[in-house]
Amino acid sequence: MIHRPSTEVFPFFADAENDSQWRSGVKEIKRHGELGLGTRYHQLVKGPAGRAISADIEVTAYEPDSAATKATKKVDIAIDKGDYDAVVKAVNDGDEKIIDAAES
Repeated sequence: MIHRPSTEVFPFFADAENDSQWRSGVKEIKRHGELGLGTRYHQLVKGPAGRAISADIEVTAYEPDSAATKATKKVDIAIDKGDYDAVVKAVNDGDEKIIDAAES
């Protein structure tokens, strides 16, 4: 579990330039352009016998304000206020929105 608000977590994981901080196989990575839909990254990963292998990335979905992010923000706010009834409501409302978004 990551004990940080989604507004901090999403930008970190959405930007593949951070991958080398948590993926040991990444030797080098460079973003081309602003982060968003269609952004491309050139990356080199560790291959057999230590050789570098090109494994470029293209962002095919970028939704920082997705249902999951919005639901997480509501839960975080309720927890900060100590309003546990609101936490339960936010979790239940968020679950329904996330399920609806996944089915669409």
